[in-house]
Amino acid sequence: MIKNIIFFFVFFFFSDFLKSQSNYHDFATDENICRYLIGDDVNIRDIPSTKGKIVSKLPIGSCVRVLEKTDYTLTLKDFESHWYKVSFGDFKNKNVGYVWGGMISYITSDASNESRKGYNYHFGVHSVDYKHEFGNSGTFQIRVSKDNKQLDKILTQENISFTDSDWSLSSIGNKGLKNIDDILSVSIFEEKCDGANHGMIYLVSDGKLHFISDVGGSGYSDEWEETYIIYPDDERGSPNTIIVVYEYYYMGKRDISFTKYRWNGSSLIEI
Repeated sequence: MIKNIIFFFVFFFFSDFLKSQSNYHDFATDENICRYLIGDDVNIRDIPSTKGKIVSKLPIGSCVRVLEKTDYTLTLKDFESHWYKVSFGDFKNKNVGYVWGGMISYITSDASNESRKGYNYHFGVHSVDYKHEFGNSGTFQIRVSKDNKQLDKILTQENISFTDSDWSLSSIGNKGLKNIDDILSVSIFEEKCDGANHGMIYLVSDGKLHFISDVGGSGYSDEWEETYIIYPDDERGSPNTIIVVYEYYYMGKRDISFTKYRWNGSSLIEI
């Protein structure tokens, strides 16, 4: 039913959010795993509290290793997370301190793809609406950094579900588009919606994120809808053109509509 949407999944699971916000996402204790900071100029403190002495300030993309999840929590913008004891610096000059979990990225992509020009993408929570009528939801943030310097930050649309959802963040290259650095795919799969999947596609140029389209699909055997993108180097692609396709199927009848865009070097222009 769902066609070949361009998502390369690197899943992570936000669990048990209905029971407790503080369990929304816990970072495993493992000093061999490098976690990256999504915040910039993040305060590392000597105790798990905002009243603690600042022992260091670390830039976005800095590596920290989780040594312990404390029982202390902090709530900002209705998002509750634990304080974590972490180590930072190299192994010869390892330092230890405490950081609030909201400053740690849930997903950070590395810069192994040469088309990214060394960009790293960081994904995490911005705010939470745990009283939303459709269940716990909120707003995520996406940040772009290079060499531990933040280049851009955007927020997703509000009221995205946090409940029973799997998220992924993927870099897919320029897909044949000229004068851009990369395309970033952010996607969600919601078990509670009978396997609905949807996401957002961003174009990356000079370190800045530009929204292209929402994508995804849901439905049943006799009725479903889907939005996906055809890129220039796809089989049905056109040179330097992004084609957003919407399909709706109901009881044997299929309707298809297309919207085409060109990148002019600074923005997407509908053609």
